[in-house]
Amino acid sequence: QPDGRFIMWTEPSILMAVTEAFSKKFELEIAEADIVWSANEDTKAALESDESAGDLDALLAAIKEHPEVKGLYINVQQGIASEEAWEKVERHIDV
Repeated sequence: QPDGRFIMWTEPSILMAVTEAFSKKFELEIAEADIVWSANEDTKAALESDESAGDLDALLAAIKEHPEVKGLYINVQQGIASEEAWEKVERHIDV
């Protein structure tokens, strides 16, 4: 990438092996290697009301206040929640 960063996808179980091999082969210093979980489309739970969307919005906002939280990836979809309520939840979801 233009900013000198690389994003690679691999199985979580081989993250360290891939990181070390990549670093050694290209003589790069690895600044960060993380496992990022992405939501599974087949198991997403639908929000059943604006109230449940509001509760989830509050929970996600509280979680994001912690500096050690790098991202939120959750299995949720709009369901019957209003567009306005869904947007409040969706703003917290990183992918």
